[in-house]
Amino acid sequence: MGGIFSHKLQFRFQRNLRKILTGWILSSACLFFLAFPIQLEAQELISESKVADDPKGDVGKFGALNGKSHQLDIIASHNGWQYTAYYNDQQPRRVVVARRNRQIPKSPWETVVLQDYAQTRNDGHNVIAIGICPLDGTLHLAFDHHVDDLNYRRSVVGLLNDPSSKPWNASQFGPVTDKLGEETVTGVTYPIFVTSPSGRLYFSRRQGNPNNGAQVLYEYAPSTWKTVGKYIDGAGANPYMSNLVFSKNGRLHAGWIWRQGSLQSAHDICYAYSDDEGRTWFNSKGVKAGTTGSGSLTRNFPGITAVPVPKGKLMNQEGMTVD
Repeated sequence: MGGIFSHKLQFRFQRNLRKILTGWILSSACLFFLAFPIQLEAQELISESKVADDPKGDVGKFGALNGKSHQLDIIASHNGWQYTAYYNDQQPRRVVVARRNRQIPKSPWETVVLQDYAQTRNDGHNVIAIGICPLDGTLHLAFDHHVDDLNYRRSVVGLLNDPSSKPWNASQFGPVTDKLGEETVTGVTYPIFVTSPSGRLYFSRRQGNPNNGAQVLYEYAPSTWKTVGKYIDGAGANPYMSNLVFSKNGRLHAGWIWRQGSLQSAHDICYAYSDDEGRTWFNSKGVKAGTTGSGSLTRNFPGITAVPVPKGKLMNQEGMTVD
């Protein structure tokens, strides 16, 4: 791929989206699940920049550690600057955090290697997730999980508010911890950060395993984390998230598929939305379907399955975005 951290911002045009997307209108938002390869008729390259090469050598179980589909949003922007994170090829591997000024053409990436944590094993589940909280200008990292204790660290407050006046070095990042607020977080897989239009940062993670899993939501508003609660309960299955995405009007969209054991058991594209930042959930017809912390979304609620797909026709995670 010529360096997994080469990234390209593209305008993509398609005359017949019905042939390539599973999509439907939901209120004022048009939501698309990308469940199979897209053939694009035209594309325009806007910009390209290279952060680093992939780690060399054997990446072991489940393939590469960088650039995985379940990283979802590994490049984030704030105040005209761009941020990303990746594992380098140092032995043992270390987390690298990078930034660049998008307002300056061909601005170089500044990188900092966080030497105080060694990545543990060659497992493609153990990706890095990044998040931004605009309310206090902090950058957040969660990394190296496959049913493991949380590995989380946060930058100093204000680092992202005026980046050009701040040094970019390891002293800007706090220590690695397994706690979010008062909770010691265990059994973490597939971390997701998402920022709301109100400026709050949310963190979602899988709890459990492919046979019996759940999704749990946390809120940073700022500068302390609190546990919002379990919002999807597999109850004998496992919800694999396609994504959590806020639309500009503040609606939070959740998409996922179910899996019960082996990969061949993956089935059904599911959907729910929340208008109170993840507390109360509705199906696509506007019927209340769950309450975080006290009545999670489950497989048996009518209207949760948006697109029925037989077992064996889906991968664990697909992609989802909101326009």
